[in-house]
Amino acid sequence: CKLVFFQHLNMESLKPPAELSGIATDATETVKQTLLFPQEKPERVTVETTFGPIEFAVQGDLKRPAIITWAQAGLDHHQCFRNFFTQPGAERLVEMFSIVHMQAPGLSKSAAPMATYPSLDELAEMTHEVILKQQLRGVVLFGSGIGANILLRLALAHPETDIAGMCLFAPSIYKEAWSNWTFFQMVAAQHMYATEMSEGLKEHVMSTCFSPATIESDVDRASVMSKYLVRSVHVANLLAYLNVAYRRDDISAKLTERFKPDTLLMAGSETEYLKQAEELDHRLNSARSSCMKFYGCGVLVHEERPSEVLEAFALFCQGLGYHLRIK
Repeated sequence: CKLVFFQHLNMESLKPPAELSGIATDATETVKQTLLFPQEKPERVTVETTFGPIEFAVQGDLKRPAIITWAQAGLDHHQCFRNFFTQPGAERLVEMFSIVHMQAPGLSKSAAPMATYPSLDELAEMTHEVILKQQLRGVVLFGSGIGANILLRLALAHPETDIAGMCLFAPSIYKEAWSNWTFFQMVAAQHMYATEMSEGLKEHVMSTCFSPATIESDVDRASVMSKYLVRSVHVANLLAYLNVAYRRDDISAKLTERFKPDTLLMAGSETEYLKQAEELDHRLNSARSSCMKFYGCGVLVHEERPSEVLEAFALFCQGLGYHLRIK
């Protein structure tokens, strides 16, 4: 996988320091590492907010600086961030930070149908209330796809929040393309009288996460996500969430050089949101924003190329003042 760094990223400065060179790549070594999700069983917390209850999973001590994750629409934190947080070296993140995985309301199979789904702005406000109620500090926002859009809305609405930085994957800043909206309506129409997930909806969600090559070649990964979507997701609430996401408004005009947080943007060459990541990078202060492109990847580059993303994220955190050493 060829990796290209866009402007504002000095190639020499991004060479891993000595402490990063020990990141293991061998599959047998990976098995030996602590698997954060399965073994730690993150504590789940529900907070009542102005717009209803929202749940999040916690890893680490909340007294530490916080990494707040928001997954791509349709996924929970296990499906969206498993490869990134379970790779060798990633355990250092839990040692230095608390990891707060926000959960989109109502996606669990056992959830009750939601009469009205929160807008992306309301989800951002709910996240902000979690920050306030949990007294989180030194926050690093870490979001994929629609999750990245939610975190951008949070930072725009509350510039006073203690946000140290943002790492966003394939962020959307414009309205959804008409072709995508039309296709979604066709898929949604198949579920007017159905409670089980159709093949069309399942394939649509997977296509918003991975590149076609990954879906075709990585059979195990595709199978795991397919089973998750069929067995674990509340279809009606997922459709309501996607409907809100695809009706989102344009936030590009609000994103200017005055945007405060240091921002690291990443996107795969196979996602249509690559151009929006590049555009966002151009709009922000060049001293505070950097953009990376990964060839052959989709939205979830942290899952398709976890080791490269971990290296870049570690360097980004060092630039924020965190002495993060990945062994």
